[in-house]
Amino acid sequence: MSALRLLLLTEDTGEQAFATQRALAEKMLHLVAEGCAIHQVRFEPGDERTRVGMGFNAYTSTNKDDYRKKVDLAGAIATHLLRDDIAGFVLIHIDGDRRWSERGADARSLCANRAKFETSIVSRVSETLHQKHRPELLERLLYAVPCWSIEAWLYQNSVELLAICAEHFPRHERDVELLREWRGDPARLDEEERPKDRAQTVQDRFNARLARSLPGRKVYDLGLSFAACVDGLKGCGALNVALESLRYPLVDPP
Repeated sequence: MSALRLLLLTEDTGEQAFATQRALAEKMLHLVAEGCAIHQVRFEPGDERTRVGMGFNAYTSTNKDDYRKKVDLAGAIATHLLRDDIAGFVLIHIDGDRRWSERGADARSLCANRAKFETSIVSRVSETLHQKHRPELLERLLYAVPCWSIEAWLYQNSVELLAICAEHFPRHERDVELLREWRGDPARLDEEERPKDRAQTVQDRFNARLARSLPGRKVYDLGLSFAACVDGLKGCGALNVALESLRYPLVDPP
């Protein structure tokens, strides 16, 4: 049983949401701690109350009927962070809903919904951690905020994307030229407004497949929202310590 457990929470509600987020998390962790046994990390999906709290941006709601959802979501996050039997971390996926060039000077201004999440959910988590005399655990709450959306990262897997089109839509040429343009200039994807709405052929139908074979280093080297996410993970001292415990031992030559 892994001592490092990463709870994956996403605003996406599709059936591929967890598989997509898990594959992306694995790619990111390999960049954070190259040479570590990332396969030993335990990736956990949220339970029903966390999915209800994250789905359809319920955490942004001002409707009194959604109050319980926000309390339950914050409670589930705090409970995971406070577990003594594991090194518990939480990765929150929230779409930026804006172009990379429209980001502000700090992480909160990158995404309005992240700011709302911190106000409505993180403040409650922080209060619980202080009550338990463990405020330092808040460092283990991490973020994945793609610009514009998760497809801006996934569509950078251009080889797989074009293979999908050839495999599933061989006679459908509507989006092929657009996909080729993105392949030639992948940095454009962080500037696209609603990229999955532009690529109507694929949309989010193959997100998990694209995530599993995403060329993480290539996307990171663009220095855009994916790199910002990975760098945010690199900046978490507790995560680095936990990942180093999974490093393969060096074997001295005979």
